Amino acid sequence: SPPQDFDEKMKIIRNEYQSADVFLMPSLYPEGFAAVVLEAASSGLAIISSNLGTLPSILGGSGAFLIAPTAVNFSRELRGLSRDKKKLKELKNKSRAFALKNYSDSNAEIIYKSYQIQTKVS
Repeated sequence: SPPQDFDEKMKIIRNEYQSADVFLMPSLYPEGFAAVVLEAASSGLAIISSNLGTLPSILGGSGAFLIAPTAVNFSRELRGLSRDKKKLKELKNKSRAFALKNYSDSNAEIIYKSYQIQTKVS
């Protein structure tokens, strides 16, 4: 039976991400904030994503491939990364660094402190 404890569930998810090299986000329609791409970036996966909706603004500067969502485009990028292990490694490192810089606890702290300052001024 699946674990009931939240932390145990998260460990299973983390292990699944870490067992991969590439994360594919093939959204066919513009969607809102997709936290799953941040989980993938935090896990150090190279990301190949649709260029629709908020995905470009979430992933801008991450090194992710942001492409028109077609089978041909996704296949081309996946094949390219499978042939170029050096590029794959670079994208994985860049993805992890991007997540730490832009979506870590330190970012939440900056936002929190900003609201505290604004509250004191108002």
